[in-house]
Amino acid sequence: MVSFEEHLQQAKSNLSALRVMLDTDHFDWQVTISFYVALHLLSAHMAFQGVHVSTHKKARDNLLSLAEKNNLKADSDIFSYYDMLEGLSREARYLHNGESPKNAPVQALFVKHGKASDALRSLNNIMIYFSRKYEADFETTKVKSPQVAKALGHSVQYFLI
Repeated sequence: MVSFEEHLQQAKSNLSALRVMLDTDHFDWQVTISFYVALHLLSAHMAFQGVHVSTHKKARDNLLSLAEKNNLKADSDIFSYYDMLEGLSREARYLHNGESPKNAPVQALFVKHGKASDALRSLNNIMIYFSRKYEADFETTKVKSPQVAKALGHSVQYFLI
């Protein structure tokens, strides 16, 4: 089983990759990497609780179950941020929003800078939660893509414009 520390280490490694992507206009990769940072942070959170997951569906189900079991609004909020990131990541990876083939859009949905900024806001909130709960330290990152910085509007705790 992957430990809390191993998930945290992988999340920080993914954050390093995200820093590189935030210097570019590869919005799809910014969104996808943001999701994987969040996935490993929340997998660390679950590992700390003795829950280990091996699929995205199990991660979602267990995260939601922990939120309901503990009756914590913070956990429910984190699930919402994770859920948003997962949806944005699916759009970025598969060029559609997860609709069934008969309801899928006629043209591909390419990720734009606004969705990249949405991903950063969601990830920032997950990182704040995680750092408070587990006293974890994360470096701040400069958002150098002018389009993403403009869409972000203002600096947030871990992503500066």
